[in-house]
Amino acid sequence: MTKKSKIFLFDVDGTLTKSRKTIEKDMVDTLLELKSKEECLLALVGGSDYKKIVEQIQYPEMFDYIFSENGVIAHKNNEQYFSENIINFLGESKLRDLINYCLLYIANLDIPKKRYNNKINYNR
Repeated sequence: MTKKSKIFLFDVDGTLTKSRKTIEKDMVDTLLELKSKEECLLALVGGSDYKKIVEQIQYPEMFDYIFSENGVIAHKNNEQYFSENIINFLGESKLRDLINYCLLYIANLDIPKKRYNNKINYNR
């Protein structure tokens, strides 16, 4: 068996499918042709959960790896083998510190006055 030396990683929405639509036959054919090459692995990543990705892709067996929920859950050959979440990774205390830092940073941004809508009276 030849060692797989190349991995092709695709996004779902807007790349393999139109946004929130199912995969089209010509894309399936293209992926199957690529997968038939001995040195190629196919993978995809999406922001949705695994079930929604499978609904869009319809043929999850085409992919060696599927990374759902922006990569926090990983499947290899349609079996989940990794899952992580930010609370377990950082711990509650560090996560709270990170969120507080981000909120304070955003609150202190010096954003220029936004243009107003002339239909709204801002001088009340």
